[in-house]
Amino acid sequence: MFHEIKNLKKAAKRIKQAVKNSERIVIFADADLDGTTSAIILEETISNLSGKVDLVFFPDRGECGYGLSEKAVDSFSNIAPGLLIILDCGIGSFEGIKKASELGFDVIVIDHHEILGELPKPALIVDPKQSKDKYPFKKLANVSLTYKLSEEIFGKKMPNIVQKGFFELAALGAIADMMPEEDYNKKVIEEGQKCLKETFRPGFIALIDYFKEQKEGEESQRAIFSKIVTILNITNLKNNLTESYLFFKENNLSKAREMIRMLSEEATKRQMRIQEITEQIVANDNSSESIVFQGNEMWEQVLTGPVASRVCNKTKKPTFVYKVGKEKCRGSVRMPDKRDGVMAMKACESFLEVYGGHPPAAGFTCDKSQVEGLKKCLEEYFETI
Repeated sequence: MFHEIKNLKKAAKRIKQAVKNSERIVIFADADLDGTTSAIILEETISNLSGKVDLVFFPDRGECGYGLSEKAVDSFSNIAPGLLIILDCGIGSFEGIKKASELGFDVIVIDHHEILGELPKPALIVDPKQSKDKYPFKKLANVSLTYKLSEEIFGKKMPNIVQKGFFELAALGAIADMMPEEDYNKKVIEEGQKCLKETFRPGFIALIDYFKEQKEGEESQRAIFSKIVTILNITNLKNNLTESYLFFKENNLSKAREMIRMLSEEATKRQMRIQEITEQIVANDNSSESIVFQGNEMWEQVLTGPVASRVCNKTKKPTFVYKVGKEKCRGSVRMPDKRDGVMAMKACESFLEVYGGHPPAAGFTCDKSQVEGLKKCLEEYFETI
């Protein structure tokens, strides 16, 4: 029996209403490739309906933390009232959504992360993991979910060339987010790989040409997508737009070619820094401790995710890597052996301000004064289970 994702039709209807009534629209998305590709697909869906997105905004996790913080809302409060659409984050942004609503925003959350007991209010939530959602597959990449929303908005009127362009982006975001390649994730990846052969987007053309220069011979579409993830999954922010967003929105092929060379150089330097921090953490790891829990003022917050992944793979321990800020500590969590990082943090939520994500990969924010208490709580949790 076919089951729809809860509130998907309501979200599509509300977005079409906003376009029809010329309401102000803000798209707020996580800054990784899953969030970036989700934002581009939704923005271009709205523009294809002759609508206008007034602002696309990616938060600086080092400044604003993960998701929609009150500080992030302040950055675009001048646009209210209007429609605020949150992509690939937001399911745990209770205070940020409350503030946005008080300013006059209607809020839609399109997310695929774990539900933290209750839902943020007031907001229209599209998340297959929420209560009473009957869609059987619960591990959609956020971009797969956004593509479904785009289909619902277009109905049967999505032009073929638009569909192909969206499949490419959806495939990239789904591969980057490493969700199971099943159900609709599998469909967008397979379709995206087919469409990449005939791509019209200058960014993809520039990437394919760049990879041909680096190595003789043809590569599979899947190999190309994997290489793109290595370069673009983490990029810098410019005026709260990711460089990956700016790259894929670039219409000039020559400029796109210049951009990918620069982005590739940045990615190489970033990989070296990731390796440096990883080696530092592994060297400092106490083999007798049940978890890896390390932070540093000098570590870049945006790198805590890939560093935590490498450390977790090396140590086979629950891993918590964080940037020590002036007042807050913000970091990433990675789990081995199918352990659940979200449940671990839920057990220690009295020490946390914000947390969330997926069982194997999550993030958190806490006050500096709570760090030692958080570490002790997590150690006790994992020793107990």
